[in-house]
Amino acid sequence: MTLKSLEYFKKLAELQHFTKAANELHISQPSLSYAISELEKDLGVPLFDRKDKKITLNYYGEAFLSYVNQSLSILDEGLNFVKHIISNPKSKNISMGYIQSLSSSIIPPFIEEFYKNPLNKNIQFSFTQKDNNELIKIFLDRKLDIIFCVDTVKGAISQAIGEQELCFVVSKEHPLCKKKYKT
Repeated sequence: MTLKSLEYFKKLAELQHFTKAANELHISQPSLSYAISELEKDLGVPLFDRKDKKITLNYYGEAFLSYVNQSLSILDEGLNFVKHIISNPKSKNISMGYIQSLSSSIIPPFIEEFYKNPLNKNIQFSFTQKDNNELIKIFLDRKLDIIFCVDTVKGAISQAIGEQELCFVVSKEHPLCKKKYKT
């Protein structure tokens, strides 16, 4: 399965006509037929119902098309992001926000790992340390590129990166010290 075969499948699913799809893709109709045949062979199922010269997406094709659309969309976003970074020197700065408790445990190793990739050597970071709610607000105002925070953010991609242990600490003389707490 190749990226080209996914693009061909998407166009053929849209037009549901081999000759028209081949013309729009600027390839020969036999090349398109072969690519779709190979894709179906890779998947182990037919993606189209063929009757005479008419084709329609079948159940498998409909299901697969939604994933192909998502995949190609994500790839386009990635390509556009890289093109933007290359063409816009200002974008070689990543603005990162984080909560204070991560300043020594997560952020330095993250930056160190990031710079291990030689392609990242010219990218600079600017840092903002705020409380969780402020970070989310600044992020949603598009003033930060990425944030490390406690909550997920609606409309953004969030990924758990670990758990943080919290401790309740009082002096031995404090009245709360005599209470029993479950751990």
